[in-house]
Amino acid sequence: MFRMHKNASMWGKNLIDKNGPIKFEFDLYYIFLLVGLGMGRTKILEDEDSKEFTRWYPKSYQSTKHKVAMLLLYSDLKVSGFDISNRQIVKSKIEEILSSDSESLLSDVAGKQLNNYANGGFEVIREKLDVAPGDVSLFLSIIYDEIFPDLFNF
Repeated sequence: MFRMHKNASMWGKNLIDKNGPIKFEFDLYYIFLLVGLGMGRTKILEDEDSKEFTRWYPKSYQSTKHKVAMLLLYSDLKVSGFDISNRQIVKSKIEEILSSDSESLLSDVAGKQLNNYANGGFEVIREKLDVAPGDVSLFLSIIYDEIFPDLFNF
């Protein structure tokens, strides 16, 4: 289910270090995802331009799947311009996005949306940093200082 653009994987591969704060590819994906959701930015992720790097949430992220589902719901409603106080619209969106039959809690359509938001987040970061810094601390500092203040202000 979790897919990342091949360019995003290549761009961030040197940031991944099992002894650092970005231990595996899902950590990088999660940063891209939060930025994409927070900026309300998506970019279509085509299957031929991406690779599935894991099917399920890693163990260390199992507790976040409810939060991710709600952030996706919230961001998608806001970006779409829907009135989030309209119960019927919110109910319809919940039915579209959530799936009790899925390990991730997301429908197949929502899984694709999630990957599109992560891809959009990668594009936001790449606009600030054409090349990933060699130092993960510098990378996280730039994300925190230059991008996080703008999240969820749409």
